[in-house]
Amino acid sequence: MLNTWKPVLVVDDNRTMGQIVKRLLRRVGFRDVAVRTTALDGMHELKRRSYALVISDLEMQPISGLNFVRMIRSHSITWQLPILLMTANKALAFEAFNSPAPVEANAFIFKPFTAIELKSKISEVLEARFTDKSLMPSQLAKLNGDWAPSHKREMIEETLMMRIRNVGLCTGE
Repeated sequence: MLNTWKPVLVVDDNRTMGQIVKRLLRRVGFRDVAVRTTALDGMHELKRRSYALVISDLEMQPISGLNFVRMIRSHSITWQLPILLMTANKALAFEAFNSPAPVEANAFIFKPFTAIELKSKISEVLEARFTDKSLMPSQLAKLNGDWAPSHKREMIEETLMMRIRNVGLCTGE
């Protein structure tokens, strides 16, 4: 289950594409979606407000999506943020992942894509963060002093672990 209440930042130098992605996100339940048209504006927004996910175009000007990812990863506040890069250029994506300094995005999605494809890719990216049991909601709640055992929380964690095992991301208990 996606936490669609958490904010998502979309960065694309094509205003129309940014609005299309925003509409697709809203169609699958995300209500809090901000759109920026440059990597610099995106970075300023990430420093201003906390986001659960960044979706960025790969081919932007003047700063590319690859350099935007590097900016995010090099900043102390945003370095762990999940990043989904989108592109219509499969060759460029392949080159980015196979270069000597591979891109540090969590995943790519290829244009054109549907709302369902986008939701599925976002699920993969966000659920992959829970392959480390210490990042499970109950463990984070314990660390933050907000732990009250509940059947609902246990069911959510069991569902997450089952989904992770089903996509082959986790071999643990």
